[in-house]
Amino acid sequence: FETPIEVYSHPYLEPFGSGSPRFLVIPGIPESAGELLKHKCFFAPWTTIHRYDVNIPKYKKENAQQAVVITENNKPSIEFADAVMRANMCAATAYWRNGVIEYTGKLLQKNMNGIYYDELSSSGPEMCYARNHEHHPGGGNYGLESRRVIMQQLHEKFLPKYPFFYTSGEEGCEYYIDVNDINSMSGGFFNDSVPAFQAVYHDYSFSTAFAAGKFYDSYCGTRYADKSGYTNLSEFAIHACQFWTWGINPNRVRFDLPKFSPVAAKLTRDMSKTMLANAKYLIYGRMLRPPVISAGNAGVTTEYLWRNFGRKTFDAVWVSAWLAPDGSVAIALANASHAKLAPEISCDLSESVPDRCIIRDPQTRT
Repeated sequence: FETPIEVYSHPYLEPFGSGSPRFLVIPGIPESAGELLKHKCFFAPWTTIHRYDVNIPKYKKENAQQAVVITENNKPSIEFADAVMRANMCAATAYWRNGVIEYTGKLLQKNMNGIYYDELSSSGPEMCYARNHEHHPGGGNYGLESRRVIMQQLHEKFLPKYPFFYTSGEEGCEYYIDVNDINSMSGGFFNDSVPAFQAVYHDYSFSTAFAAGKFYDSYCGTRYADKSGYTNLSEFAIHACQFWTWGINPNRVRFDLPKFSPVAAKLTRDMSKTMLANAKYLIYGRMLRPPVISAGNAGVTTEYLWRNFGRKTFDAVWVSAWLAPDGSVAIALANASHAKLAPEISCDLSESVPDRCIIRDPQTRT
């Protein structure tokens, strides 16, 4: 891929999520992770900030039920999730906060770098009616605030000792922007129709996205009639081009992508290199009012199984405008079709949102 990469892994026992939040460190991984870092490759394990497998000995030994969310009916919030009975934990309890910090420290000692906290933003904290937790029963913003405190404590504790430590979490949340490093956008929340999160927060927060369906992992490939990497390439290209022009790195791909789909691997490499070469716009820049394609676009008809759109026609050309920290402005274009297109684009930056994105003179920024 000719760029720095992150190896994202969740080697749990089957079914998926069993044993969480405990992470199964396979022999050889710590040594391999340490060697990878020398080549600008980062190893990021999957873990959770929300749920606890009630069937592992640690849960019973430590009486973890003391920190489980208590429902309105005065029952522990335990549900069947990912084929495992898991308890929803209250982040306002010292037990759970200390537990997250403890297992993060153990992972970092094993040469892990970034830690992925599943459901950080995609699953809102439940209303908890416990009277012995560190919050008012059933009210306030204790859920979000408690998760925020956890993320802040993680950075304060581990960054001085582990300079390559970073956090990522599922989806994006404005409440965590300054305490979480990467938003892992799956595409199901803020990004289906308009880049709302990116339009407001892009220059404050970095986001990545899964590749479409079977190009992300083999599990997602079960939905496809043809599971090979030589079909559904239009779906892959539309998904990648849309997210790339929105300043979201769309290159979370399956480990064997170069062999599975050489075409998708080449596009992934090219988009990654172009994003890094234009980092001041697509990573650090502020999104401006999107340009308008008035003519010259084309349609691409494909199945879009990844986001349950079915079969429909999508734009081939995607476009966005960016303001870099140095005041320069750029337009990003991506073509998801096989055709050579010459779209006519109009870009009236004077119509950008007042006091937010308006740029008339890139030099004076007035």
